Amino acid sequence: MKFVPLLVLFFVIDGLFHPADATSIHSEEDVPRRQITIYNTYGYIDGDEWVIPMRVWVNKKRRWLQGFVTWMTDLTNDYKDYQIDIFRSRLRDIVADSKSRRTVSFRLPDYSDEHIFRIIDPEGESPRTDRNGLIRGELRIPVSIIDEIFDDIPNRGKWLEIEAYSGRYTGTSYIQLIPPEGISVISDIDDTVKITEIPAGGRVVVHNTFFKEYVAAPIMADMYAEWEDATFHYVSGSPWQLF
Repeated sequence: MKFVPLLVLFFVIDGLFHPADATSIHSEEDVPRRQITIYNTYGYIDGDEWVIPMRVWVNKKRRWLQGFVTWMTDLTNDYKDYQIDIFRSRLRDIVADSKSRRTVSFRLPDYSDEHIFRIIDPEGESPRTDRNGLIRGELRIPVSIIDEIFDDIPNRGKWLEIEAYSGRYTGTSYIQLIPPEGISVISDIDDTVKITEIPAGGRVVVHNTFFKEYVAAPIMADMYAEWEDATFHYVSGSPWQLF
């Protein structure tokens, strides 16, 4: 299978060449090069605070490497142009440069006070990004602040906008705030929400993941849409850079 050696090849090349401003064969100007990814999460009430489990990734897009691997894949395989475009897009975060030892701060753009929040780890410390560019922990926001925000925005629902920054690295996300009582649904993604065909083996999984538009599993979207009062939590064993 030609795809796997290519993945090994780009790691070797990355170790030999790491130009800061090299341009890619296929640039994606609409995607920020310096980015903080805030992975999908939720918030719940604990006493007088909203607690938000957080996982954030500080990264810089390596367009030169993304372009090179895309070019090599196109050169050595018989893929159609649209498949190569999909591959290039899916590859973007996988070959990104994870930034370690960075602090990340958060603010709430809908809150009038310029209050700064930080992720707290289980030891009560505010960690820096690890070697993979990741920070894991919790944000704790007073209930009084959240109440003030949603008093001003009564019709948006409990989706909290949050901004992250670390120097020139920035990111924005919306976090669903879940009430103390209700229904939660925990759902897999592969072969539950979208068709991956995991039982068919690695070659098919790679093709469906990197070279095809995602295909929704039959019935599931309509069924989930009927559960209007439920909150959904998704799990997956796929590479976290794809989410």
